[in-house]
Amino acid sequence: MTRDELEIIWHDWLRGVLVIGMAVVMVVVYLTGLLPAPVFATVMVCVFCAATMVLAASSCIGSLCPAGVRAASTLVSLVASASLVLTAWQVHFPAPAPGEIVLSPVQPDGTLTVPESAGNELYVVIRGNPGSSPSGNDSEVAASVTLAGAVTAGPLSVTLLHHRSGGQGGQSKGLSISRRTADVFRVAASGAGQATVHLDRMRPENAMPLHVSLHAARVSPTLLTALSGLTLLVSLVLAFFSWKRSVFPGAVPLAAVLLTVQFFVARGYCPTEPVLPLLGILTLTTIPAALVGWILSKAVERMAGPPRTTTAKKGSR
Repeated sequence: MTRDELEIIWHDWLRGVLVIGMAVVMVVVYLTGLLPAPVFATVMVCVFCAATMVLAASSCIGSLCPAGVRAASTLVSLVASASLVLTAWQVHFPAPAPGEIVLSPVQPDGTLTVPESAGNELYVVIRGNPGSSPSGNDSEVAASVTLAGAVTAGPLSVTLLHHRSGGQGGQSKGLSISRRTADVFRVAASGAGQATVHLDRMRPENAMPLHVSLHAARVSPTLLTALSGLTLLVSLVLAFFSWKRSVFPGAVPLAAVLLTVQFFVARGYCPTEPVLPLLGILTLTTIPAALVGWILSKAVERMAGPPRTTTAKKGSR
């Protein structure tokens, strides 16, 4: 099979089949529970980045841009993808906490130590166990927590839930259809010291206590977000050389997608059950960006006319 035949097969049906196949495999792995939720969510981000990288690379390599622009566009996509993977990884697997406190309406205050090695950016993880109270009225837990001292943040609104179908009278029978047992928040620290934590409110009051812990960011979320933003800026600069040749660069919508996903992922989401919220972020970000990219590509083609080729230039002379 020649290279031209392989390219025809790839653009005709092979890439679509591979995407569908990957989706089917991911669904099977998720439904069978072969991987823990944080591991599966990290794998899902890696697969998403790999798929978008392949599409962006094929678009860059097959374009009419200079070789340097094509290589730079592929590198931009790789850097943005790596930034997103690092961000998701540290949300799913936060650094070990130096300590943990337990808050409840009976004991609403506690103190956490911020070590010198923690840096200025931290994640506050608040965990609970909704649906475990003997009264059975804690399927939804709403709380508010405020931090002061070395870490000033809040009030942080916490919503935990555990709904089941088929259970009655507070019993935990039936299929779990909605579960959220933790909230994570990105906060700033003023330095090493003591951070006081106060439980402002908790409904219902007889819900199980909340566990609060501080985790240092493995890699600065601000730095990673700035890196993703820089890749978008570079892709826009590279786009100038593509538009001159009547080609809309695929690296621009890809960099925009990765920057937007990076922003929402860095803000934090349920670290114990991250798959569904992460899937929502990826879907709601990718579909509009792909639509906008397609519209812009058609607009560029219509405004610029047919692509300029080397042969055409020689003939005009």
